[in-house]
Amino acid sequence: MNSAERAPLRVAVYGRVGNFDQVALDAQVRALRTHVEGHEDWRLAGVYVDVAPSGSRMRRQKELTRMLRDCRAGKIDKILVRSVSRLSRNIQDCLELLRELTTLGVSVRFELENIDTSEDGPQLKYMELYSMLAQREAEEIARHRGCRCCTGWPTIRGRRSL
Repeated sequence: MNSAERAPLRVAVYGRVGNFDQVALDAQVRALRTHVEGHEDWRLAGVYVDVAPSGSRMRRQKELTRMLRDCRAGKIDKILVRSVSRLSRNIQDCLELLRELTTLGVSVRFELENIDTSEDGPQLKYMELYSMLAQREAEEIARHRGCRCCTGWPTIRGRRSL
């Protein structure tokens, strides 16, 4: 099959927010969908969106689990994600997920970090570093959550209030 006859790349979009911030979620998904639509040889394979309190526990990310099932079923060739921290904030989980996706022949494109796992190059060596930074960010957020002295926000049972 020559390049003119090649089937379009089936690209999934994955978005996640830590709390239900509809504006942030819509912006993530809209930007990624626009990126897919900008390629003639790409077809949107699905949009997967999680609203999870933390990206550090992948088992809470039900849409991520559904997307992974679709990858295993051969329905997805590439996944677009805004950033490493939107996929996972746990180093081990993130790297295991990327290894499995690579084994399945599914690449992942992280827009913010400008990393595409389908490309060989030095940027792939930084995945562990980005995962580590995302995990550290999650730990800091958890540590300061509900702490008025650090955030300056009044709290009610650990939640910010206005």
